Amino acid sequence: MRATLTDLIDLDALADRKARPQLLMTATDIAAGEIKAFDSAEDSLTLDHILASGSLPPNFPMTEIDGAAYWDGGLFDNTPLGAVIERMNPAPAVKDERQIVVVNLFQNRGEVPATMADVGQRILNLLFANKTRSDLKLLRRFNGVAALLELIDSDDRWKTLRSTEAYAAANRGYITVPNIVEITRATQAERHSSGDFSPATIAELASQGEKDAIDALAANDKGARRDSSRAFG
Repeated sequence: MRATLTDLIDLDALADRKARPQLLMTATDIAAGEIKAFDSAEDSLTLDHILASGSLPPNFPMTEIDGAAYWDGGLFDNTPLGAVIERMNPAPAVKDERQIVVVNLFQNRGEVPATMADVGQRILNLLFANKTRSDLKLLRRFNGVAALLELIDSDDRWKTLRSTEAYAAANRGYITVPNIVEITRATQAERHSSGDFSPATIAELASQGEKDAIDALAANDKGARRDSSRAFG
């Protein structure tokens, strides 16, 4: 894996904090039991950071960085939306210019296992099933708080309130969460073994993933146009 990545990645750009686009990865700190975010704008990243983010046990060994041992970040949180949103511009120049795309590797729904092999595969699927829906419910509540704080900041009728300690404590940089597009794998994951990295399987999954992405983005654009027409009558 390290040799393959060495051939594919510009290591100088990876280590350059000013390089764009910005790269954000997560890994699970095994000893601390916490998720760790590796941000190319904050750290000079190396191949070790990429390997750490994909060190899925037991197929791959843990990766050590600065004395800490890491496994795949998906073990702790397979949809780390918080790390992404924390790093987004809180005041975009153009409203709704930001967009988050979440790729769901597994469908949440699946068949009830009938064999021990099915049990192992279903456990893996549930472990890495994205918790996007529950995250979005919480994020919508944050949107309400962000909208309220924006109103208070923009209207001098609330000038006295803005000077209170309670408001200062509540105003912790909430931002309106941008549109989130979910791309979910159309086929059930049970069709392939989690350890099947054969060229034929990779090619099949890449082709299916491209189709899933095109379909999801087209559906999102269609929904956005429909909402826009409703807004303007």
